Amino acid sequence: MISAAEIEQRRTSDQLRAFVKEVRERVELDPEELRRAQNGEGLYRVFVNEVWPLSQFAHLIYPPETLFLPVLGNQGFDVDVFDKEGNPVDRIEIAKPHDGQLKANDNRLLNERGFGHIRVCDLGGQLDALTPWIVDTAEKKSLKDYSDCTLVLVAATDPPFDEELPILEQRCIEFVQTLRSMAYRAKRAFLAVPSLDKCFKI
Repeated sequence: MISAAEIEQRRTSDQLRAFVKEVRERVELDPEELRRAQNGEGLYRVFVNEVWPLSQFAHLIYPPETLFLPVLGNQGFDVDVFDKEGNPVDRIEIAKPHDGQLKANDNRLLNERGFGHIRVCDLGGQLDALTPWIVDTAEKKSLKDYSDCTLVLVAATDPPFDEELPILEQRCIEFVQTLRSMAYRAKRAFLAVPSLDKCFKI
């Protein structure tokens, strides 16, 4: 239901959001494709871990006319970035840290009963569960050379309640201080928090 040709196209951030919305609507109409997407099978892994997050943060750190080209494969970056004239201006490496075992268990429950684990946390505490995974990923990324890339760590939290917004934002600001203790060989680095529609410079 999703092809490499669909993914590897130059799109603006607005076009990326429209593409993601269209794919999600298409997949949700087909129970088998929805199961494959939830399990991250085939190209859905790239779509969920790279293309979808890119659509959520690209508008926050690039001008609206910027063009983004997701690149499949193991070339050391995930996205080529071009200006409106088509000149290359950047590359992006995207990491979306998560608890893989917990995600696999959730997917199994989704397939069996239609919903996964129910998790409860303090107001603004959704980031806490992701913190060790983000730190571990940041440490690993700090050992690699991304000197020609913008490095983006994505904190995929659930949408917060309105009352949580300032608390979650403050926790992100504090957490960024921890991430800044590592030296990254990258043009720049960000913590993207799509549920806040914000990117925090590391």
